[in-house]
Amino acid sequence: MYSREWNHRFINLVPVKDQRPTITREALQLALKNKKIKVRDRVFVATLASTGLRLGEMLAVKIGSDPTDQESCWDVEAQVIRIRKSVWRGKLQAPKTSSAVHDIDISEPVNDMLQKFADGRKPGVFLFATKTGQPLSPKYIRTYILEPLQIPGAHSLRRLSACVISPRSRLQRVHSQGMARPQRR
Repeated sequence: MYSREWNHRFINLVPVKDQRPTITREALQLALKNKKIKVRDRVFVATLASTGLRLGEMLAVKIGSDPTDQESCWDVEAQVIRIRKSVWRGKLQAPKTSSAVHDIDISEPVNDMLQKFADGRKPGVFLFATKTGQPLSPKYIRTYILEPLQIPGAHSLRRLSACVISPRSRLQRVHSQGMARPQRR
């Protein structure tokens, strides 16, 4: 067949660049070192960036394991965050997609950071909550956590995780479990 190339001058359109806001690993590290920001907020951002969770999924995470496997929880012993629910407008509901129900292995440094942050709190409470025990609101997160850290949005941390942080750890996990495809010669 004949190859085709789009001619933008034909209809006077400018090629669109990737306009999705994102954050670099270096900018994230600078934000997380900012001691003027609350510890809770820094832990929230670091966990969101390292896991790639959607905002509502992160807000639904509770402390401790769930024997019924019906709630989203952080299991400190297994070093895993289990996603089973999401928060939408302050209420727990099913996640956005069926593939969002999954378990995420978290690194030892992130697990240790979460352990220090959650020290003394009861199992079954939301990991990131208000003083009344309700999940933080997305508006609060945007206004008082992300904007002061100059993070363009929660989804930019998800993209950072997908593009920068997770591929390397996924590749290491695949190789360590012997699931890598043999290279062709």
